[in-house]
Amino acid sequence: MLGIIIARPASAGHEAKHAEHQGALPLAAGPLVNSQENGRQTAPMALVGSSSSPAAAPSPRIRGRLLLDAQRVSGDNGYSDSDFAMARSARLGVSGRMLHRGDYKFVIDFAGSSVSVEDAFLAFEYSVGELKVGHFKSANSLEEITSLRHTTFLERAAFTDAFELDRHWGVGYRLTGSHWSFEAGAFALAAPGDASGDVLGAGRVLAARVTYGGQARGTTWMVGASVRHRDAGEEALLAYSQPAHLRLSETFLETGPVAKEDFFVGLEGGLQAGAFYVASEWAGLRAKRHGADGPDPDFHGYYVEAGWFLTGEAKPLSPADGVWKRPQIRRPVASGGPGAWQLAARFDRLDLTADGIYGGEQNTYVLGVNWYVNERIRFSANYSHSAIRDAFDAPANGPNGANAVDAFGFRFQTDW
Repeated sequence: MLGIIIARPASAGHEAKHAEHQGALPLAAGPLVNSQENGRQTAPMALVGSSSSPAAAPSPRIRGRLLLDAQRVSGDNGYSDSDFAMARSARLGVSGRMLHRGDYKFVIDFAGSSVSVEDAFLAFEYSVGELKVGHFKSANSLEEITSLRHTTFLERAAFTDAFELDRHWGVGYRLTGSHWSFEAGAFALAAPGDASGDVLGAGRVLAARVTYGGQARGTTWMVGASVRHRDAGEEALLAYSQPAHLRLSETFLETGPVAKEDFFVGLEGGLQAGAFYVASEWAGLRAKRHGADGPDPDFHGYYVEAGWFLTGEAKPLSPADGVWKRPQIRRPVASGGPGAWQLAARFDRLDLTADGIYGGEQNTYVLGVNWYVNERIRFSANYSHSAIRDAFDAPANGPNGANAVDAFGFRFQTDW
């Protein structure tokens, strides 16, 4: 994403906080200070725009990530079996500050059959709040807003993909305090399947999210809620679908095009206490039926997950930013330690069947293990079992709309 923030002249503290948020490599020289990440001193990095160099040049930072997956998906029906290995994500971008006057960020993804723009925005900072313009995610869901680099499992909860929580071209405004955040935005909605990158889009999206949390006796908690309204425009229709946990597998739940508009509401919560964490979200979506009589269908999904670091690390939760962040590894492998080991489990439900629409119901049980070599290198393994019924419109299922899908996924992940 390409982002610029109009700001007051930056102090060293502000730059250190910004550098942690960007998580990128500095390219420009300047006065050296020690930045912090999750409260831990990290390597010195160059700051641009300090009092000793008022005319410093812009400070671009190269950023990127690589997620390599190997997966096997096996269903009751033989034709739903699949094995594949590929890049889940291969991103490269640039971000930074420009002469005290703002931040910028631009990221593209090379994974898949085509190159796509992920983040490309300008974010102007004022004394009260931040205005963002460009291509970025609408403010919905703790799971969705948290970077995939910092989620526990290989993929996010099923409802986040099925209800198409995603990036759009638009404008947003964000307010934050030490324990809360609020963000709202208006976006253009591209036509389904439109890869042209049309900024104007075919419809519109309105979204908002609020979070509140706190800390006490080593425990951090947060609750939140978000809403979104989509209007597909004159010629497009909205459809809902989902694979079984692993995003690159076949589609096992599918409604087909059913709606001109929809309204999403989500509730979320998370808690971190020492090496333990727990998180849960519920999401409901009402689809305004198109071209047919009858009530508008209500779809829903939710998940509950918990995890434990065997080596004592914590999964940091930030109420001010409304996201999970990168864990601090106590004993990296390069320092002679074991790295960090985490075990986790999740129950995930998605229901796309309502009022004569049989998109299917899916209950998924997921077990996961993560090994962090250090804070930037991670190996992950997931096993999931999905029980599916009433999914008559997805050809990967049997004629009774049922299936039982087992999936194994392995990932190597690094970012810079």
